[in-house]
Amino acid sequence: MAERDIQDDNKNGSMADPSKFRPSPAEFQCGEELEEDGGSIGRSGVSFFCTLPKCNGTDRNNDAKILDDHHLTFTCRDRSSGVLESQESAITNDQFEATQNATAVDPFFFDPGYTLAGRTGFQVWSGTRLMIESLLFPLPDDNARLVTIQKEINSEYGKNILELGAGVGVVGTILAAATRSKVLLTDLPTLVENSLLPNLKRNRKESRAEGVDGGDALRNPTWLHKASSNVEFDDEEEDDDLGDLVFPIGNIGGWASVANIDWSVPLNEEVSSISSLDWIIASDCVWLVSMLDSLLNTVDTLFKLNSNARLLLSFQRRDSGDNTRFSSVSSIIRNVHTREWSIECLAWRHVRQEGEIELKEVFVFEIIPKSVA
Repeated sequence: MAERDIQDDNKNGSMADPSKFRPSPAEFQCGEELEEDGGSIGRSGVSFFCTLPKCNGTDRNNDAKILDDHHLTFTCRDRSSGVLESQESAITNDQFEATQNATAVDPFFFDPGYTLAGRTGFQVWSGTRLMIESLLFPLPDDNARLVTIQKEINSEYGKNILELGAGVGVVGTILAAATRSKVLLTDLPTLVENSLLPNLKRNRKESRAEGVDGGDALRNPTWLHKASSNVEFDDEEEDDDLGDLVFPIGNIGGWASVANIDWSVPLNEEVSSISSLDWIIASDCVWLVSMLDSLLNTVDTLFKLNSNARLLLSFQRRDSGDNTRFSSVSSIIRNVHTREWSIECLAWRHVRQEGEIELKEVFVFEIIPKSVA
């Protein structure tokens, strides 16, 4: 099946270009462990962690080394899938299932807009890792376009980034922590309230939150405050920290916030007023054809509002005989070309899902609207 799919994709232009194959850099490490208190997820969960780039630079104000041996941690409802290397700490399925109540009802099942597809946002998937590594952990053989993007995202002044389908928030949070970027993490309201927001609070930089210096205050982005102003919570919410949903992340000067975006409905006024995005990022969230169509429709709106923005999309190939329901590389290419956009593979490699023998490809694509291309 995989070989036939690759042949079909080659008819549309090969995406698995050997020159863009990217191994996992040794510097980046991930892992997971059981977390008895699942907090807002309403059950025992998983604590997923990943490292930040070591000595990603120096604090441009005092030249002090930063980020050495530092990592971010995220609460998830389920184990990661296709993410961890063999030497990294992982939870077995038996260990995880032993902590779960088999008869428990999903506490978010009746939340407005919440679907079984949305439930997958509570765990970490393979495209998340490749996206982070490709953007933040340069390798000597990276292609010229990827090198250019790495330099842009790591620029001294930072970039304005909006993440769609952010899930538990790994990609957007590490981008804010490792660069000067201002990142808006978005998803369905259930995921924003019960996953993204708790994880941002968990990883915020307290020293910057308590005593922001004058220079850092100037970089506190007003557009993040405005974009997050539509977020509402249950009446029972009594957390005083929610007065301000814009959090300082890391030591370099990055910021992150959250907003509700349901791809099936028009963008809310606060988000649609954003007109200075540099990048739109989406990882592991178009495995269904319906999700692909809805995401690209939302991206189309954002492109029209932000003529210079570009989309970075990660996608893992999955074998399925139902091409009308499940997305493939070919369907992504066709959908992008139908909109008269351009698509290029920046990086790819093989991953193996638990219980499967066959390797699958995971990709990071750059998608550019016609006005830019």
